Amino acid sequence: NLFTVPGNATIIVSIRCDVSTTSYDLTDSDGRSNVLPIISGSTPTPIPPGNEQRYVFITSALYNGNMGGIPGAAMNCKSLANDSEDPNLIGREWNPWISDATSNAIDGFTSEDISAQYILPSGTIIATSLDSLITLKAPIVPIQETEKGDIIPESTAVFTNTTANGTLASSNTCTNWTDDTSSPSPLLGFIRDPSTDDPSLWTNATTIGVFNPSCASQRPIYCFETRS
Repeated sequence: NLFTVPGNATIIVSIRCDVSTTSYDLTDSDGRSNVLPIISGSTPTPIPPGNEQRYVFITSALYNGNMGGIPGAAMNCKSLANDSEDPNLIGREWNPWISDATSNAIDGFTSEDISAQYILPSGTIIATSLDSLITLKAPIVPIQETEKGDIIPESTAVFTNTTANGTLASSNTCTNWTDDTSSPSPLLGFIRDPSTDDPSLWTNATTIGVFNPSCASQRPIYCFETRS
């Protein structure tokens, strides 16, 4: 199908619709696939430029404080995505939601990423845009789906060292994520705690007393897709 976007060139896309799964798949001319939800009784409409979709997952693998820095953490995200056998995740670039003394988590996103909608591998929306995630300080639903599609417990603590606005939360960075021996270690996120209404818990769990004992502990990380 051809879609002409005002002010832009014609975009070639293919759409595969499956009403039984209440979703449809939009593949652009670059071969990228976006699985989008269908609202009952509605006609699917391609997402306009500037409001594209990106994927996010929590890693099935656990890591200590020595991830090879933020670049190493990004490679961990990419390796897991490429090994996931999920065609929607394979071949994409990823920004780990972690911060250190040299870079904030939010620094790894492009302006296009900031306005993009983020979804889990299953297609569930966690944020209408990255900007809204920061403004609301919490995802619409917990980020507890791995790259394999597995759901991990809400009580899982996650390496982040990042505030709800995507910036460095603590000077304790496991030597910028290259050291698994130092203590204390970076601040943690906590997927969700039903006993509190703190929206920033997913990335900064200090408000409920969740602290990491050392950089040697094993934790998952959040991986957000990024496109240049």
